[in-house]
Amino acid sequence: MSEPFLRVLFPGQARVCGRTLPPLTLWRLACLQAIRSPFLSLDAEEATFTLADLLLAIRAVRTPNQTPPNLRPRIRDVFTLLRFRKSRTYRENHGTRFLDWLALHQLRPELWQNEDAEARCISAPLILTQVAGLMDCGMSHADAWDTAPGYSSWLITSHAERQSDRIQFVSDDDDEIARAIEEQELRSEAEILAQAKLDLPPEAFERWVSARQKKTL
Repeated sequence: MSEPFLRVLFPGQARVCGRTLPPLTLWRLACLQAIRSPFLSLDAEEATFTLADLLLAIRAVRTPNQTPPNLRPRIRDVFTLLRFRKSRTYRENHGTRFLDWLALHQLRPELWQNEDAEARCISAPLILTQVAGLMDCGMSHADAWDTAPGYSSWLITSHAERQSDRIQFVSDDDDEIARAIEEQELRSEAEILAQAKLDLPPEAFERWVSARQKKTL
């Protein structure tokens, strides 16, 4: 299995500002969007937010599935603000931890690009598209909303791959495939095939040859 998929499947547990964060789901991601959380557009290295923003985001992602987020500060939040509002180190450390948690739950599969395929723009909201895709895979409406964003992408793409030969995941072995492709312009076709066969495991070599033939058609 690929490392990104395993990290999505087993994200571990995170604690931010003393609160244990549950798994991120499509519903909780929608709650962050509903409150226009600045964390959805922040880079971990260039984050600008307040401690109040962070505590509000934590409350949003601890919302149960299909329940509106409770935005009212709790007593614990008030104490945290009073104690750490002037501590830039506390705010930045826990903010970065929250951003890392968000990113980990949204790792998506990397796919081989088909240059001949025409991209079709989706007009529906991304989260709703993922919910619809999961329901098309057989999930209930409630279960779809309770799925992690990254994992939902893996499920939807895996389902789509079963229906189309135009979709192909990039695997752990494909770093070698990419290196072989980068060198192809410097060698003849026979040299490229011979070197790739030496460098790649049999299954990876067959995938590479198949992808190369499709690309040259």
